[in-house]
Amino acid sequence: MENNDFFNVPARTISQYVKKRGLARLRELCGWNHPLKLDNDRFSAIAATAENPWSITGASVTGHGHRLHSEPCQDAHLAQVWGNGWGAVAVSDGAGSALRSQLASSLLVRRAVRKASRLVSRKGWAVTNKLPALEEWRSCAEILMRETSQELPAFAERKKIPLHELYATLIVMIFSPHGILTTHIGDGRAGCLDLNGNYHALMEPWEGEQVGQTVFVTMGNGNIRNITGASVFNAPVKSFFLLTDGCERVSWETLAQDHLTGSYKKRNKPFAPFFDQTIKTLSQMYATLPADVVAGKWHNYLDNGHKDFVTEPDDKTMVIGIVSENPIHRK
Repeated sequence: MENNDFFNVPARTISQYVKKRGLARLRELCGWNHPLKLDNDRFSAIAATAENPWSITGASVTGHGHRLHSEPCQDAHLAQVWGNGWGAVAVSDGAGSALRSQLASSLLVRRAVRKASRLVSRKGWAVTNKLPALEEWRSCAEILMRETSQELPAFAERKKIPLHELYATLIVMIFSPHGILTTHIGDGRAGCLDLNGNYHALMEPWEGEQVGQTVFVTMGNGNIRNITGASVFNAPVKSFFLLTDGCERVSWETLAQDHLTGSYKKRNKPFAPFFDQTIKTLSQMYATLPADVVAGKWHNYLDNGHKDFVTEPDDKTMVIGIVSENPIHRK
């Protein structure tokens, strides 16, 4: 990670500000020159415990372009751990062209995680500690995405908002000690680090012919299957991560050069140096700092801890889960 003055702020001071006065005062303390808005710009953390083997750190940060125009953060995220090492994360990227897509992304992540929890409970996967086969998961993922997408038209009708103002993408990951289930509509990235130190992409983003073009949750037109991706990673992992496309430049390999021809082709692979350092740093932080302090530092890093994050016009969301190395979780 690049040098960042935020990391020199005493942890106790940060924790006191977060707990007593909230993120707005934390921004003031750290010298952030943009005001906190009542939108999705936030951070979150779940610390590992004796019952929970995961440390999960997330942040959604308003992009440079949105700040210039005093626009809200249209990204959103939510993570939960339910028990037995199972849980879910959802990340949503509201369309920049949709006037109130921050409402859609916020609603989608909450509804998706709730429906994922009910699905796992109904199927008994966390009891048997066994992931479904890909075909079963495809069917379940399609239902999960259809039911979640149906929340938006109902919300639009209640609030009297045109549906085209609520376009957003959605990535949902169900994680466990034994592997990962992933489903998505639209772009963004999801991946993991396996126990052998190898990185894997867990989804292929939907991309149109034009730059930045993708599909959104409400575009299923009655056949959500056409736009729903699904994958099963049937092995334990050291870490997982989900991100919106505002974080791609720093953390993902999207192009690879053919050294013989000099031409470039698309690539979909986590950028190992970024995640190696990030996983190491977050693990060290959780060993000595409260979870809310770690999350505050993570939010600030996505905000201005890397030159490409500083200049990124789009909103930025990244959620990283790291399995604890405590021997109690290996029983």
